[in-house]
Amino acid sequence: MENLSDFEIEEKYFDPLYSKAYSNYQDLKAEITAQHFQVFTVLQFATQIGNGGLFQYFWNIEAKYMDDLLIGLELIGDEKRKTIVIDAWKFVQPKLSFLLESKQNSGLEAYDSVAEEFNYLSEIETELIHRSYELNDKVIAFVRQYPQFFKELN
Repeated sequence: MENLSDFEIEEKYFDPLYSKAYSNYQDLKAEITAQHFQVFTVLQFATQIGNGGLFQYFWNIEAKYMDDLLIGLELIGDEKRKTIVIDAWKFVQPKLSFLLESKQNSGLEAYDSVAEEFNYLSEIETELIHRSYELNDKVIAFVRQYPQFFKELN
């Protein structure tokens, strides 16, 4: 694995996971190691916050695996982002029933109006988004350090 470029590691160990994850996270989780799934949730998190911020992460299905994300952030040694995610969760969690009810009743149409209820998240996500590229680098470093946790999917 040490001879692989960063791009080759992504292509070999993570690209196949994306399409599988979007079709069924549970199947994916059963096919790979726990650590592989946990660092994959970090990549998914980086994608979500880079695209739509913390609110998008909590709105989408990936938030269902937040416990895995927190472990993944710990595995890659990113305690700062882990703390930020926990703080965001403490803010969102009491309002989660409102979020879920809006999503169930209105689907995507509710996204913009519900997002306004969570404007506080934009104040704490600046550091996450500004340096989200670092998450990818940390995941690659973890893969290089612990190759036994990773396998290719066909």
